[in-house]
Amino acid sequence: MVKTIGIMLVLVSAYAIGSLFAQQVKDREKWLKDIKTALFLLMGELEYHKQPLPEALELVGGRHGGRLERFFRETAEELKKKEGISMKDIWQQKAGLVLKESPLSREQKEEFAELGLYFMEADKAVRKNALEFYLNRLEEDIISLRETGADKAYLYRTMGMLGGMFLLILVL
Repeated sequence: MVKTIGIMLVLVSAYAIGSLFAQQVKDREKWLKDIKTALFLLMGELEYHKQPLPEALELVGGRHGGRLERFFRETAEELKKKEGISMKDIWQQKAGLVLKESPLSREQKEEFAELGLYFMEADKAVRKNALEFYLNRLEEDIISLRETGADKAYLYRTMGMLGGMFLLILVL
């Protein structure tokens, strides 16, 4: 009886671990969509409403209300303080803090942090081109995740279950 319960616990745990990895794939897509939406809002505030950067960031943080709300509000607060820190450094620091726990890949986190380099210290044309380029990259990543996400989720769950079965074979 105890052996049967142990076997079931190992199998359920292995499947749960696989499901956790599968959930990260879905969460990554949601994060990328949130970033895309927030940057579209920011581009609109800067390009069409002609808002100064700190106010635009604050407005986007209030309107977006998603996973990046904290990032935009804190970045706006730091920019308003004007304590001698460059805008690029503030962007990168806040991006590192907010994205640290996200399921995004290392490259995706670095690309978002590097966006501050072009976005904060360049003229309007370069800033707009950098934003458009980054938004196109985001769209490619989202499409790629949509196409492969279901397959990866199935693979992770299956591998979790098979890993649990393999562990049971080794132990028994």
